[in-house]
Amino acid sequence: MMERLSSLRFGTRFLLITMIGIHIFNFLFIDRRIIRRFVLVPALVIHGQIWRLFISQYLHSGILHLAMNMMSFTQLGVSLENRIGTLSFFYHIFIFGFLSALLHTFIAWFMYVGGEPSHFMTGSIGFSGVLFTLVVIDNSLSGPGYRSLFGLVLIPSQFYPFALLFVMQLLLRNVSFLGHLSGLIIGYLYYFDFLKFLTPSSNFFSSVENKICCCITQKLGYLPANNNSSLSNNNGASFRPFAVFQHTFGRNTTADDPHDPSLFRGQGRTISGQVVDENQTTTNLGDNNSNINNLNMDNSPENDVPQESWHGQP
Repeated sequence: MMERLSSLRFGTRFLLITMIGIHIFNFLFIDRRIIRRFVLVPALVIHGQIWRLFISQYLHSGILHLAMNMMSFTQLGVSLENRIGTLSFFYHIFIFGFLSALLHTFIAWFMYVGGEPSHFMTGSIGFSGVLFTLVVIDNSLSGPGYRSLFGLVLIPSQFYPFALLFVMQLLLRNVSFLGHLSGLIIGYLYYFDFLKFLTPSSNFFSSVENKICCCITQKLGYLPANNNSSLSNNNGASFRPFAVFQHTFGRNTTADDPHDPSLFRGQGRTISGQVVDENQTTTNLGDNNSNINNLNMDNSPENDVPQESWHGQP
């Protein structure tokens, strides 16, 4: 296990240890009533509890939930970090997590306005929104072919993220469909350059590394921003990290060595999951919309928290 951990890139290893540490600390020292203050509840976000957009994705409801998400993350995270460098990887994970939570909140609010309040009042936690974004990115980098779904059926790679989304929803109970869907949408928005304005150039990350991160560059598995040639064109111009993607499914974007062990291509990965019943806080709107103004997590009845559980194996 320690050998596997030491083989990970710095960014993937740091986030892995951090999320495990957060879960252990919460389990040992933090009251569950305090944890509920950080669960993503769209109704509470709309009413000013913005911090939930930044924290909820790094919390997990149980050890199995955490383990399955982290097993997938160690594979998907390394694939992206090898492409864009460690500092850029940290930035992208943060942006993906925030945007997925924000989109989740917006969709739930839109459904509430349309007369379906359940998602607006239901809490969710977990890293699966980010994982779905990484699945879309990893899928685009893997090129044409087929991918294994639960080890039972081969799916054309261009349909794999959608098949995974719907099969998980059908087979697993207590799964946050909006959380997964939001992450998938963010992945495609990134893939088609709609998030270009949020993505600094690789030269920007390189300059930050030279000024701030020089003490850890080339140490502990840290990967500098300009270490990967796929991020710059033949003239040496600065490329943004999303430039490694081609806007046509079924084509490889770089002439990668098929025997290069540093690139995880994800072909034939089996993804499965198991969820665990945990508590969450929900509140019924009733017939009076003004009930939202009195929402209080500590005074609400507890139900099951939707959780997104992942499990990936090469």
